[in-house]
Amino acid sequence: MNKPIRSLVLVVGLLSVTLGIGQNVTVVESSSRPYTPEETERNLKRQWELHPGPLLVDAHHWGFPKVVSNENEQICDPSLELIAQVEGRRYVRVGRADVFARLTGPSTWRQAGTIGSMWDFVASRSSELMKGLDIRTLSSEEREVMMHISNGIPAVQRQIIDRQEGELMIFPSMGWTVNGESGGAYFRSQIAARRKRTPEDQRAAWMDARPPAGPKEDRFDFKDGKLLTIAEVAKILYDRGFIVRYDARLSDSILFFKGEFDKQELLESLAEVVKTVPFFVQDRRAIQAAAKVKYVELTKTLLLQQGVPELLVERIDAEGNLRATQQELLQIPNVRHRYGAKWGDANDNVLIQTMIHLGMDTGDDWVYRSSFNPGIMMGAMGILSTGVKPG
Repeated sequence: MNKPIRSLVLVVGLLSVTLGIGQNVTVVESSSRPYTPEETERNLKRQWELHPGPLLVDAHHWGFPKVVSNENEQICDPSLELIAQVEGRRYVRVGRADVFARLTGPSTWRQAGTIGSMWDFVASRSSELMKGLDIRTLSSEEREVMMHISNGIPAVQRQIIDRQEGELMIFPSMGWTVNGESGGAYFRSQIAARRKRTPEDQRAAWMDARPPAGPKEDRFDFKDGKLLTIAEVAKILYDRGFIVRYDARLSDSILFFKGEFDKQELLESLAEVVKTVPFFVQDRRAIQAAAKVKYVELTKTLLLQQGVPELLVERIDAEGNLRATQQELLQIPNVRHRYGAKWGDANDNVLIQTMIHLGMDTGDDWVYRSSFNPGIMMGAMGILSTGVKPG
């Protein structure tokens, strides 16, 4: 029901250093453990601390929207619409209340899914991505896809949102297992010199106190924040004399309430968050079949550009795999640099899996306070590196 903890997104193995800001910056890799309801409520209280209420957030898979938050992970961006877009919501104003409800309309990445929308983008822009695609040229649909893909990497996401100067690129990788040990070659440019950035602490009009709610007997006060299921909210209403009918399959959906609602605001806000996505099917069978062929062709082109011998590239099969000896692999410069001394004269046959990655390096590392321990500063590297699959 809850989203796995997203402490930090980073390229594996790239960051094991401390950022020098006059104090230590701890780097923590993401955990797959889901939040407890208590942790989710605490996180949302912290994030929305600057909002006076009334506020209603559909909390299902709500994450840490760092790109619209200050260093204390308090949401502060002036645009409520942008905050909603970052977390895959639609923003609705209901009376005095700000409501963040589920998306119900079509969108590019939601129709094709993350894998499909990423592939569609890479396939249509492959020639530019091989050289470096200026993110200022992204269409509105491509920008939406990339905002979704870069979620959790605030430096990258911010550049895409603001249409700042920056380049997206695709590059190949090769992975293998030799004597039970995983290894591989990662063909991307060197990491840029790092710059430290503290998220901007902005002042927004929505932080101002709202006018008082209606008559006392019609008020529902959730104080500084409360995480409730729809069934629990329905029980609160029932105890106050209101009979609520909704799809029972939504009973355990979690919502975050803050502040004082009047009766009409609460009922209309709930009506927004219980709206669901209409049933939708996209037949991608033909697209996926063609994608597999194009994916291997694109992989081969990228590997040749990186100096992989043509005799090896020609062996890549329809699944993107090839077999080569260790000595053949050592003909590749960066493989020889990393594994030459380790492998020596060994010459076992190796099964190699190839893959395409989509990447961007902003050179910026964002620094913010830990959600779990505000006394600890965390670092989020501004590097996007995500595997692309044909689909």
